[in-house]
Amino acid sequence: MKMLMLLMLAVDGASTSAPDVQLLDFSAGYCGPCQQMVPILQQMETAGYPIRKIDITEDPELARRFKVDRIPTFVLLVEGQEVERFVG
Repeated sequence: MKMLMLLMLAVDGASTSAPDVQLLDFSAGYCGPCQQMVPILQQMETAGYPIRKIDITEDPELARRFKVDRIPTFVLLVEGQEVERFVG
């Protein structure tokens, strides 16, 4: 997954002047493919990568704001701006 590798590189090269990087994980409890991603995301979190989980059933407004129409959707933010998106 190209986007996840970008996140890893951005955070691995972090210094005090590193950009603010965050991965938004749009998913839902009923989504099978979303559940398949859980172990990978847990490993990334354990390694210190900044991941924000968003359940689209609990926060539909945020999903609309990011124009999420399919899940899982991962949005990579750098300094608050979307730089990459992975859907499916």
